[in-house]
Amino acid sequence: MSRFILHQPKSFAAAAGGGVPAALRSDDRVTIIDEMPRLLLIDCSEEVAEEWLERMPGWKLQQENRAQVPDPRPRLG
Repeated sequence: MSRFILHQPKSFAAAAGGGVPAALRSDDRVTIIDEMPRLLLIDCSEEVAEEWLERMPGWKLQQENRAQVPDPRPRLG
């Protein structure tokens, strides 16, 4: 499974007034890793993430990108 970010733009959030659907919280195929008012980090398959995106008008989907942090103590040799 992969991690995806579901994001609701500020302009749409004010007009819609809706939050996260209750059915998303009870979907066994989705694990909510972190949640903010207009942002969700979820763990699921890409097909399931796209299915939920269709059910949540105004939300956007992107795959999580992790940045490598450089080692602060480089090793010699």
